[in-house]
Amino acid sequence: MPIALQEVVDTYALGGTRTDLQRDAMTAKLVGAIVSWRFKVYDVAKEDGRYRIMSELMSGSDAGAFGKFTVVAFVTPRNEQDVQSLLKLRTGSEIEVRGQVDSVTVRTALVLSPAELLY
Repeated sequence: MPIALQEVVDTYALGGTRTDLQRDAMTAKLVGAIVSWRFKVYDVAKEDGRYRIMSELMSGSDAGAFGKFTVVAFVTPRNEQDVQSLLKLRTGSEIEVRGQVDSVTVRTALVLSPAELLY
């Protein structure tokens, strides 16, 4: 069953209504899982032959949530089309990536590595 990105954001957002037990269960479900998500790009950088794509900060949907959450996807281009697509990305561009969840960091970031662009 696919895991919705907003469900993940709501689980980890500071000030939200989720408990530590629910966050632990979500982390156990996520780490190692393959997910496909669409999000808006904040920044792209090249590191060691792969591209680090950071999403814009996302807010939880609970009324009291104040924390922000980001996705960091490490994409290794498969071909020249991927390279050109990555070079064209701008802040605010919407993309879809599929990747393996590597970790959740301090309730503020989720790392996808490896990841790939979806068209």
